[in-house]
Amino acid sequence: MVMYWSHDIRNFYPTALDTRQRSVYDVCMHNVNEIISALDHLDSNDLDRLATAIADRRNRTSTVVERRNHLDGILQLEYRTNPKTGKQRGPYWYFKYRVDGRQRSIYVGASDEPEAILSNKRIGA
Repeated sequence: MVMYWSHDIRNFYPTALDTRQRSVYDVCMHNVNEIISALDHLDSNDLDRLATAIADRRNRTSTVVERRNHLDGILQLEYRTNPKTGKQRGPYWYFKYRVDGRQRSIYVGASDEPEAILSNKRIGA
């Protein structure tokens, strides 16, 4: 896996390129000292945006571990966190798709073969 980091904090996108699968994933692998030193170059609007992004990240209740394109949607492997207790559960598969412009979700569960389980659930739906 090849890791790189954008040094322009205005384009703050840590990414990792997995050369085996040729997929790009968002990851939190970076040098915190570089980020902190780059804060000197931000104006107050950028600092406000960054503070909001940090607060949103801390309040996140779902963390996507893996995404796969599948049929008319996306299979996502997610950890879910209880916002009251902070206890993390999972990972569980969810299938996200759209119908008439609205996002729908099907819980698939913990599985090594989510496509097979999803096929059975969609046939029965």
